[in-house]
Amino acid sequence: MATYLENLIIIRDSLAQELSDEAAYRAEHGPKPTYSISGRSVSWMEYISGMQAAIKEATDQIIMSGAEGIIDEHVRGYV
Repeated sequence: MATYLENLIIIRDSLAQELSDEAAYRAEHGPKPTYSISGRSVSWMEYISGMQAAIKEATDQIIMSGAEGIIDEHVRGYV
């Protein structure tokens, strides 16, 4: 059974992978008409912002849980 910290890391990594997958799809096939966050249709930029906020929140919770040895490097990029 995964610990609380392990679950947070899995959630954060899943969100990051989902964002990466969507960016790759967009690069190959062009943009989708809409994206969805919490059941709400949003634009690509709103989707990116929402996903980044969710990833940051999970990362902050990981850091607050006292996880030692976890290093996150914040990088700004454009897709």
